Parts: sequence; structure tokens; C-alpha cells
Amino acid sequence: MEDVHYIALVLAADRHAGDAVARAAGVPCKALAPVGGIPMLRRVVNALQGSSHISHTMLIGPDRELLRLDPQIEQWLQADALAWQASASSPSASALNALERIPEQQPALITTADHALLSSVMVDHFLREATASEYDFVVGVARLDAVQARFPD
Repeated sequence: MEDVHYIALVLAADRHAGDAVARAAGVPCKALAPVGGIPMLRRVVNALQGSSHISHTMLIGPDRELLRLDPQIEQWLQADALAWQASASSPSASALNALERIPEQQPALITTADHALLSSVMVDHFLREATASEYDFVVGVARLDAVQARFPD
């Protein structure tokens, strides 16, 4: 497992204009909506960058101009600590476009920008288990009662 490094693909575009979460938070896209004062997208990128198994992270959407509104995200993009590509017509098409741009044997983790409770510990655990499973495709799911027990508020 120590030699396996994943590229993280973060689906960050809104599915449609006028997202209810973005509107309620007063931000131009859902990914920039704050949770505990920190934009969800920044929380996800921090978790991925803190993982010992992620070699690089790519954002897929939102519009590049919207990302300039967050100084930390803009700094990561300018420093090549984060890559960006435009989204496609759907989340699955966006993921496929990104997967087609990386080497065929490169392991990839796909997550979403609204996964605000994601942590580096979760990422490392999931990737260790996924790699050990020897499956080509693994999906991580959390039970609602487990999430509510850990994050009651």
C-alpha cells in the first residue's frame, strides 16, 4: 500500500443553476458554501492533501472564475497544488472526462466537493481497504446513524 498513490478527482460543479444550498449560504456555487466557517470545497481539499496516499488532486468544476473568489483555493491552483478542469454535462460525464486524462493504470479516488465531513483519516482508511480488496471499483458509504452519532449537530 505504501507504494500506491491515488489521484483525487473532486466533482465540484453545481448540477443546475440556483442550487438551494448555494442560495441559502449566499455564495455563487454549492462547493463554496461554508460549513463551520470554512467552504466545503476547501475542507475536502484539505482532507485529500493530508492523506499519505493522494499524490495529486484535480477539481472538476465549478467555473474557474468562481474559484478565484476563495483566496486559498486560488493559491493552490496558482501553485499547482491543485489542478482544475471544466465540468461536463453531468457528474458521470465529468468523472469520465477526468479519468480519460490520467494514465490508464493510475488509481483514482472520486469524491464530491460537498463531502464536508471528509477527513484525511477517512481517506487513508478507505484507500488502504480499497487497495487491499484487489477490486477494480470500490464505493464507500456511511450509514446515516453512524454519521449522526459522530456529528450530532
